[in-house]
Amino acid sequence: MTKRILVVDDDADVAEPLAILLSRTYDVDLAANGADAVRRIERGHYDAIVLDLVMPVMDGSSFKAWLDGQGLDIPVVLVSGSADLVERAQQLGVADHFAKPLDTAALRARLAAILDRPPSQSRIAGSASGAVRNPALAAQGGGAR
Repeated sequence: MTKRILVVDDDADVAEPLAILLSRTYDVDLAANGADAVRRIERGHYDAIVLDLVMPVMDGSSFKAWLDGQGLDIPVVLVSGSADLVERAQQLGVADHFAKPLDTAALRARLAAILDRPPSQSRIAGSASGAVRNPALAAQGGGAR
């Protein structure tokens, strides 16, 4: 069964190409902010989340707090251009973190490793064809396949 990834990032120039790349291996959904991600998670299961830190409406930290408050043990990989990324990643208890601009090969390898382990073992201390489900991407030729 193909794993499902939720990419949460308000920057379409980052989120859309990343979703297309990840869709080669996983089913991928996009959310533009934490509030949108909450709605998506309430409607379906995800095996991992790639989460930006700085977003409007609901930022990455607030979304991660909501996720933890729901008792959902979904591995989160934090991606951000923030100078305090390492500290924030440790505070939030995410599976891993990557600075922007992203090293997509390293991110893909890390997601593969995270998804190979039970969720409780997917945190740091402190080729099936996937689909991108986003109407905007479909219009650009990158929609569900």
